[in-house]
Amino acid sequence: LKNKIALWDMCQACFREGSLDSNISEETPNDIKSFVKKHPQIKVIAFNGKESARLFAKHFGSLKGIKLLALPSTSPANASISWNIKVSEWSKLRADL
Repeated sequence: LKNKIALWDMCQACFREGSLDSNISEETPNDIKSFVKKHPQIKVIAFNGKESARLFAKHFGSLKGIKLLALPSTSPANASISWNIKVSEWSKLRADL
């Protein structure tokens, strides 16, 4: 609360064989629209990886007045992007806090 950051999984439930987010299927999204409605001070939704952003777009498209920011996954499986680049990309959130 102090830092004005909330963490919430995109999926309430899903099927996933293995640990890769790209294997997610049969997903039931969390009710993000209701969450945003209850918390109108939310201005930005950042996604931890492309797959999370893709699932959001699939289920919700966009939300009026909310900036959507797809950031590189922090997963060790995302080794193609260096830690320094990940930090640099995630640091973009500071401008919205």
